[in-house]
Amino acid sequence: MWWCVQVVAHVRDQVIGVSSSEVFNNTSEEDFPAGVCLGASGEGQVSFTGSITAFSILVKEKGSGGVILPTDCTNLVPQDVLLALDPSSWASSGDVLILHYDAALLCAEIFTTLLLPFNVGQIGHLDLCKVLSGRFPSVQEVETTFVDVNQMLNSSCVTDGKVLAWVGHNTSNKGIRTVCPVLLTNGTVGSRPCVSSLKCFLCLVPAATRFLVFGALSGLDRAYTVTATQDWDLQLTGEDTSEIVREGDEWVIRSKFHNNEWRLKGSPLPVGRWMWETRGIKDQFTLTPCSKKQFSCDHGQCIPRDQLCDGIEHCSNDSDERNCEILELPKGYDNNTRPFAGDKELGEITYDVGIYYISDITTLNSQVTLDMYLQLQWYDKRLKYWNLKHNDQQVDCKNIWIPLVSALAGYKSGMTYDTDDYASSCAVLVAAGEDVKELQQQSFDDPMMGAYLTGPDVTISFFTETRLTVPCKFQLQRYPFGSQICNITFYLRMENGLITFKKKDETTVLEYTGSTDLLEYRLSNLTVETPHDYGDGYNYSYIVLSLHLESLSEYHILNSFAPSALVFLISLSTLFFPLKDFNERVMVSLTSLLVLSGFFANTGNSSVRTPYFKLLDVWYASLILLSFIVVIANAIVHSLVQRTNTVAVKSIQSMDGWCNEVQQHDDRKANICNNVIIIILVLIFLAVIVVFVLIALQVL
Repeated sequence: MWWCVQVVAHVRDQVIGVSSSEVFNNTSEEDFPAGVCLGASGEGQVSFTGSITAFSILVKEKGSGGVILPTDCTNLVPQDVLLALDPSSWASSGDVLILHYDAALLCAEIFTTLLLPFNVGQIGHLDLCKVLSGRFPSVQEVETTFVDVNQMLNSSCVTDGKVLAWVGHNTSNKGIRTVCPVLLTNGTVGSRPCVSSLKCFLCLVPAATRFLVFGALSGLDRAYTVTATQDWDLQLTGEDTSEIVREGDEWVIRSKFHNNEWRLKGSPLPVGRWMWETRGIKDQFTLTPCSKKQFSCDHGQCIPRDQLCDGIEHCSNDSDERNCEILELPKGYDNNTRPFAGDKELGEITYDVGIYYISDITTLNSQVTLDMYLQLQWYDKRLKYWNLKHNDQQVDCKNIWIPLVSALAGYKSGMTYDTDDYASSCAVLVAAGEDVKELQQQSFDDPMMGAYLTGPDVTISFFTETRLTVPCKFQLQRYPFGSQICNITFYLRMENGLITFKKKDETTVLEYTGSTDLLEYRLSNLTVETPHDYGDGYNYSYIVLSLHLESLSEYHILNSFAPSALVFLISLSTLFFPLKDFNERVMVSLTSLLVLSGFFANTGNSSVRTPYFKLLDVWYASLILLSFIVVIANAIVHSLVQRTNTVAVKSIQSMDGWCNEVQQHDDRKANICNNVIIIILVLIFLAVIVVFVLIALQVL
């Protein structure tokens, strides 16, 4: 039986992460899962950031919506029973930072009270307190002695002998007449112009707030909790061995176990993005309470990560619009070297192709112009992608390797033609339906708090719109009838044999919404295939685009076949002239023969020339031959008539009746010969027409 183990985590009634795994259970302990995973347990799964105080396990039979609780599996946890999270039983995989919280701190309103020196007005103090994820104490908290003024009296923080700090009224109004409540040294609440300065400010920071350090920090803690010194100054205590404290006008990060420390000068707070120094070496670190879905400005303000690099300044110093390049190229990256170099297996490029427009096609020039698009997709494991905001995000094609594609006029062979790319772009893609922002892994070594995806997790998409003109290798034996295929082959320059093509989907027929009447041809189908040739240890892969064309022969029927057939019929009609009108018979038939010869010559000059006879050539040659036979037939019939006349002249003086009888007898022979020739020529002409009709209908 199959069982599904599912972990559902909640924070304050909100589901924050789901992980499931399937195992086969035959009541053997070895068949139970070794564990469950919270977060990105596999490729394409959503990562997790949050705080967990407890979790529950649901056990279900695969394919069943109900919960199955085996009677003999007493070690399984019943549905919806919360389990305490034991940190010792969880292990991390990948770039994971596990923070341990006290459940009481998460679920209760507990604050750390700080009294921090910095001589500015109410707005400046409020901004600094917000940087710490804190707030001013409210008037009610002061009045209920939530804030013990007696323990905070410090002559260095008292302004005008009686004012300690701002309270309540977290206004952003900067009007010079605006007054704000202040905490007086006697524990009561007074008022003071908001634009006036106070030496110190009170800030209540939630005790559960964690501050993380981003940057190339080694040997020191990443996570810190806010604590207060004896004089209410800020102190950050690390999870294990480190602390961040104020020493004079400097902030210091140090460890209890070694002497390495980093120092920051000239900042009222260590929070934000600053240049820290150790032993003459400077490096940038970011100390922030911002969550994974937030970005820290240089001065410590947290803004939504969606506002990062959106073209609008959200940070006071424009730090959210710096370092917006999403591509990280490794040292020595060469965009002329294919990303699959060194792999044991051949690289693979997924492609898609479509046609916008097909030009008119004539047999005389036998070429076609296409407006089309070609989309190529691959991955480059050498690259790293930072702070992707959405799927299909644009990148600069000039910086990365892209396939160089050329076209061949023919099927896998022919003359090479370069494409005229009039628009092209590159974009990065992740798995369909996935949220790219959730899939990214945050880098703790990046002071800019960047989140990234590596090359194998991201598909690069190169989309180009191009115009291409290539000749079509037509087989014109049936011209102007029959069908033709115009093949255009695309291949990779310099990389063919090392990278294979694969169609994005299984379809081989392309959809074309343009006009299918292409002057002399009609587009009947548009197909694409991906043939492969194997040889010498290489796999030669191609993209073959085929235009399936049907000849539009109506033009030639009206302008070539019909006129030439009429001329032949005129020639044939001379056999119906009186036998004695030889001059008329032969002149008309010769004229028809010359006209057909002129048609043939004109067609040869105006149509495409081939080393073989086309069907149209055969048609003209047949009619010319038949017309020539008509001329010869007229001569034969005339010869028979002339012989009859000679016999009649020799016999006219002996017997007039006998002469007339011979004359009539020989005319009958000429008439019979003439009629037989007519029948034969008509049958031959009809047979030629039938054969050509069958060829035009592609029966033969």
